[in-house]
Amino acid sequence: MTWKARKERSNEIFENVVWPIVRTYCGDGEIYATDGPQGTILHLLDAKAGIDYFQQLPSGGFTGIAARVEDKGRNYHTFTIRYPSEWTGRTRDIAALNYYPHWWVHAYTDGDKFQSAAIIRTQELFDYAHKLHKIMKQHAGQKFYSIPWEEFPSAIVIGESAPL
Repeated sequence: MTWKARKERSNEIFENVVWPIVRTYCGDGEIYATDGPQGTILHLLDAKAGIDYFQQLPSGGFTGIAARVEDKGRNYHTFTIRYPSEWTGRTRDIAALNYYPHWWVHAYTDGDKFQSAAIIRTQELFDYAHKLHKIMKQHAGQKFYSIPWEEFPSAIVIGESAPL
């Protein structure tokens, strides 16, 4: 499956399976995917600020969501941060008070079957990750930080209570 096909499938699962379950925990409202054409504001929010979804709140305000969907049927109950792209970009954006996703949502599904999800404020996730200096993991040629949900008392966890 190509990167584009994986992204489209991830969006489909987030919008149709995950969002209906987590939306109230994120302030509700409507979401808009940021995979717009090159050079559009939507594309820039995705490519430069790491915002996968632009969220319009019922109050009329707007915020951003970083959405991670793993649909392999295995539930690790972790937040992951890709290195160096997400790690470097979000660390820079938070420090400079630039745009970055307000919410970080990490969901696990088995195809179209919801397993679990956790929601945390992006700044809290990165502040904690910087203190941990967790050892990076590598999978399929990508490096990433992996932090268990249970390490965040303020994380909102929905669904299964134990990893598979």
